Amino acid sequence: MNAFCPSCDKLVEVKDLTERCPQCHRAVIGGPDAPTPAAGNKRRTVAVAALAVVAVAAGIAWWTCGACCAKKPAAASATAATPAGESLAARLTKAGLAGDAAIAPGTPDDAIKAAAVAQKDTAALASYVKTLVGPGKLQLQPTTQRRGHPALPTAKLFADVVAGKAQPVHAVEAAFLVAALAQARGETVTFLTDAAGIQSPLLLSRTRVAVKLADGTVIEPFAPGALQKPQAISLEQAAAWWLVLRAHAERMTFDFKAANADLAAADAIWPGHAIVEFARGVAQLDQGLIDQGLPTCEAALAKEDDPLARLSLVQMALQLDQPVKAWTLAEQVLKSQPELAEAHLAVGVLNLQRSVTAPDAQKAGLLAEAKKELEKAKQLDAKVVGVNAALAQLLMQQKDMDGAEKLLQEAAAQKDPDAALLLSEILRGKGKSVEALKTLQDAGATVEDERVAIAMAQNQMALKKTDDALATVDAALKANPASRQLMMVRAELLRAAGKLDEAAAALKPLTEAGPDAERARLLQAQLYLQNHDVPKALAILEPAQKAKPADRETLMLLLIAYAVGEKGEQAEALATAGIGQKVVTPMDVAGVWLQVQQPERAEKLLEGLMESTTPDPDQVTLLAMLYTAAGKKGDALKLRDRMAKKAGEKGAAIKEAVDKGLAAAEAEMARAKEAPAADKAP
Repeated sequence: MNAFCPSCDKLVEVKDLTERCPQCHRAVIGGPDAPTPAAGNKRRTVAVAALAVVAVAAGIAWWTCGACCAKKPAAASATAATPAGESLAARLTKAGLAGDAAIAPGTPDDAIKAAAVAQKDTAALASYVKTLVGPGKLQLQPTTQRRGHPALPTAKLFADVVAGKAQPVHAVEAAFLVAALAQARGETVTFLTDAAGIQSPLLLSRTRVAVKLADGTVIEPFAPGALQKPQAISLEQAAAWWLVLRAHAERMTFDFKAANADLAAADAIWPGHAIVEFARGVAQLDQGLIDQGLPTCEAALAKEDDPLARLSLVQMALQLDQPVKAWTLAEQVLKSQPELAEAHLAVGVLNLQRSVTAPDAQKAGLLAEAKKELEKAKQLDAKVVGVNAALAQLLMQQKDMDGAEKLLQEAAAQKDPDAALLLSEILRGKGKSVEALKTLQDAGATVEDERVAIAMAQNQMALKKTDDALATVDAALKANPASRQLMMVRAELLRAAGKLDEAAAALKPLTEAGPDAERARLLQAQLYLQNHDVPKALAILEPAQKAKPADRETLMLLLIAYAVGEKGEQAEALATAGIGQKVVTPMDVAGVWLQVQQPERAEKLLEGLMESTTPDPDQVTLLAMLYTAAGKKGDALKLRDRMAKKAGEKGAAIKEAVDKGLAAAEAEMARAKEAPAADKAP
């Protein structure tokens, strides 16, 4: 069957919706077959049942949450970092930002000033900051979760924190809030980071950012312990990190104009640093500018090596169907960082993925290599994200389903979210959705992770709890308002509930921008067709087909719209052109005529083929079945014999195919006659 892969942005061939994309190995969503709004027709409807995406690829969500420390930071205090008489806000304006975008991070408002003044000394201020940490307040953005909410001005972030409505943030956002409180008390502050451990200067994932006051007090909201190698950074550097973070959030909503403006401003106030260049390359990749994006990212890595950023490029390369590039990048990291668990995980997963399509003679060797690397990753870091799920998938490839499930159960019990997700997927496949939901809950998985929300919604739908599934997705969208996958799932849930207008409206934000905007518009057109709103469907499909005349799906949908909209001449012209240009086959078109309950058009088309082409068993069988359904079985039998004779040595195959088709057609007609009587039975 065909399914749509959001990562590859194209239709792929899978056995069913539990199978992953054969190219990027991520979850697929249902590939919609042509729907028909005709009443009483046994149509296939839009299937958008998105699967939970189990992150086993490298344990790193690429360019996910905040910026990391650079190798050569300039030590300076926040109050003395800018040129004399020029504020950070002025420099942002000079860099081209305007309005709210030019509000410098760390700018206090009256609420921040009041809260700051209420603290009698720096110790009280540090204690007060601790009260701002917790659910709904200041929480650290998980490194494995793609951020879907904006980077807010400090004053707005503080208001949300006080109200208990804040989304998880990056360390630099929290640091600017602390700085705003301290400076509102008249304190001089310096930003600090930690130079210990593996550094990721190009990603936004592993940074620790603290604020040091003049008396030596260090305040770090998310402190896992004292900084091992404290290193001062300038206000410009911290602000540049913040701007890169905001650009990341903007590109996630496909607002590339704003993202590029923020990256230009970051470059202006902290020029020449690779983090901005890498972020720009990722934005280019998001826009489909592959020939620009990958070289830009690699140029940034050449300036400043970053093993985690290089591993993030592994995932990008896989999504871009460049497995050789992915392998090269992963091996580079493994060679330079042999003690980095994520590097072994990435190489292990690549071997695991290669084994799926490798010849049988190579499978065992690839699986052995994958197992070696995955176990090494777990040995180096037992908590590395994704390793248990990857090991379980390895066992599943080796047909050890019991071993895989046992491993996942143990890992899920240890609060491993990726293991819980994969286990829930397996349980749902076994019809154990109640257990699947409990697995996610017991593992501490929350709907703030869109993968968890989708898995929960799927299980709730399996239990026929549509309202619960909608509530789950709505809650997840509050935490991830820019999540296109959640929007897609919400539209499918509304469709399943029969709320076709609401489903179409839910798709609207997806149709306006983004790499999957075209796909969303086609899904919206299908919903309009299902809801008998042909004019709205045509408003989408006609310009789409004109823009891409060789796209099969668009042509098929437009053909349906013309047919049910009583635009017979347009339908015939489009069908003839589509067949002539080999965009669709005659059988495709015949199938459309049958879906829209216009069998006479199908008969006419197929009858023309009987004389002009070598007999095709499928075409002959379908025409014979149409004759039989119309009460012309004698004509069906004559057609069978005539086409069998014309086919020569292949005639026996045609006779066999037709006889089977006629038997099936007659059985279906008999069932249809019995159905009314059954409906009236007491």
